[in-house]
Amino acid sequence: MNGTGESLPVPASLTVHTAVEGLLLLFNAVEDYAVFVMDTSGRVTVWHPCAQRLLGYAAEEIIGADFARLFPPEDVAREAPRRQLDAAARSGRADEEGWRVRKDGTRFWAFTSVSAMRDRTGGIWAFGQIVRDLTERRRAETLFRSVIDNADDCIITSDVTGRILLFNRAAERTFGYAASEVVGHNVRVLMPEPFRGQHDSYIEHYVRTGQARILGAGREVVGLRKNGSEFPLHLEVSQFTLDDQRHFIGIVRDLSASKRLEDQLRQSQKMEAVGRLAGGVAHDFNNLLTIINGYSEVLMGAMPAGDPNREWVRVVWEAGNRAAGVTRQLLAFSRRTIVEPRVLDLNEVVALSTKMLKPLIGEDVIVSTVLAPDLAHVRADRNQIEQILVNLAVNARDAMPGGGRLSIETRDVRLGAPGSVAYPELQPGRYAQLTVTDTGAGMTAEVRANIFEPFFTTKESGKGTGLGLAMVYGAVKAHGGHIDVSSAIGTGTTFTILLPATTETGAEGDGTAPALPLAARGTETLLLVEDEDGVRHLAKFVLESHGYTVIEARDGREAVALAGAHAGPIHLMVTDVVMPGLGGREASETVRAARPDLKVLFMSGYTDDEVVRHGIVEATGAFLQKPFSPLGLARKVRAVLDSAPDS
Repeated sequence: MNGTGESLPVPASLTVHTAVEGLLLLFNAVEDYAVFVMDTSGRVTVWHPCAQRLLGYAAEEIIGADFARLFPPEDVAREAPRRQLDAAARSGRADEEGWRVRKDGTRFWAFTSVSAMRDRTGGIWAFGQIVRDLTERRRAETLFRSVIDNADDCIITSDVTGRILLFNRAAERTFGYAASEVVGHNVRVLMPEPFRGQHDSYIEHYVRTGQARILGAGREVVGLRKNGSEFPLHLEVSQFTLDDQRHFIGIVRDLSASKRLEDQLRQSQKMEAVGRLAGGVAHDFNNLLTIINGYSEVLMGAMPAGDPNREWVRVVWEAGNRAAGVTRQLLAFSRRTIVEPRVLDLNEVVALSTKMLKPLIGEDVIVSTVLAPDLAHVRADRNQIEQILVNLAVNARDAMPGGGRLSIETRDVRLGAPGSVAYPELQPGRYAQLTVTDTGAGMTAEVRANIFEPFFTTKESGKGTGLGLAMVYGAVKAHGGHIDVSSAIGTGTTFTILLPATTETGAEGDGTAPALPLAARGTETLLLVEDEDGVRHLAKFVLESHGYTVIEARDGREAVALAGAHAGPIHLMVTDVVMPGLGGREASETVRAARPDLKVLFMSGYTDDEVVRHGIVEATGAFLQKPFSPLGLARKVRAVLDSAPDS
């Protein structure tokens, strides 16, 4: 065998034995090869000592035997030994890799080369075979392939022309191609323009100058999937040499998920900033509206029925109430409204709300519900959940001016590992999913990206405040949930809300609170604490007109001093939450240290005070949201005074 694939000629003057012996002398120093000669039927005629070292057979054990005994039984059954000899007879040499079997029965991965030996007339008189043990190489290749295929990043290798040589499993998942579809093709198939043209320029420059512009630090480019979609990726290219040939290896990381998270973070930060601004504005407006609405109501009550000015005051009062509705939406968006969570059966809330929605959205919109029978209960503010449904229904109605279908669906959802791509901000666990779908006109990607921002609206001037969906967003976030929207022009819109499930029992019924007593008068002594003069004066007037004795304080410190100086009983402290200096919570704790029987009613346009939100409010309901009406204040005071003592 001359190593070129040609059979070795043998001079006619030499005997077969002499020719073979001379040939085998070349392999005396070989350690990891087995060399032997077979006759044309495949029976071993010459067995080199190196063959015994590799295959375990002594010459006397193997000479005369069919070389097929070196093959696994399954290969013998499919006549692999005979086919290898036939291939060598046809082309002069047959190389292959496969399993071989030693004398002790162990298998090893081998490279085998069979060459035909011809005489001067061209007739085949023998076959020579070389066997090399490739077990370690195969093990290393298997390990290498396992590492490559189990890497999270895409690994792609190519030659200097860009022809793909290796395409790992991560690359298959990311680009959508099977390796067999791209190996041998140029990497250009994985790039959209203009990156495809830039790559061609890089390759041309490299071939011409030997300078590789794309090596070194990674960069962000755009990839092209098999389905034609483009996606952002991070690419880092390095160079290596194999068989004296330069090759490139590209490490590719799909940035789609991280880009999505970055966008969500930016959106969340923007919404949080706008929310803080909106909450502050709403708080200030609520103080003003408390004064405007309160005194308007007092004036209407003081005017005789026939007074012509009464109608003007009523207009002011109604406008104030509408303005209060806007501030409530701002507070809901900013998540600074007080949430009074209860264990709710979301299915029941949806079923009851649907009855209320029908007259609201009109007869030309068909409302259908699909409620999951095994839906988990949630801990939520019933009023806010109902408001979410109303706002989404109104939004759907406006998207279907010619009528259509509004579908409301609930289902049970379980999230797995934390930080999932779909819901990165949610913890693993069970959730109740609420889906609201319409068959309306749909929305563009630009509208969809801004849909939850306050004051953003696509409606004509005067037809919408742009706060409805902002309120929905804020309310969902206030409940620790997630909201998403999917829509495209002509396909309708779907809002999907996830609310954390609760294992608590005792879901509310229809949520109807017991009616407050109409009699709101009393003779108790109240400590009124409010830093806004107009609100304090109104509250003092209302409470004194209902028979109470009122001690008024302009802030928390003055309240503590007045309570300490007052010799008689103080039955109730009515205090704003957020005040300069000493706030309402701190002041109430100080006063109650000396007067443990004192009851407290908090009032505010909003509060971020966790103790109030999760302590007093949930335990006693002792909170009054601004703006409040005079009668609402009087009734709330009476209700707190009549409530059971704090535990």
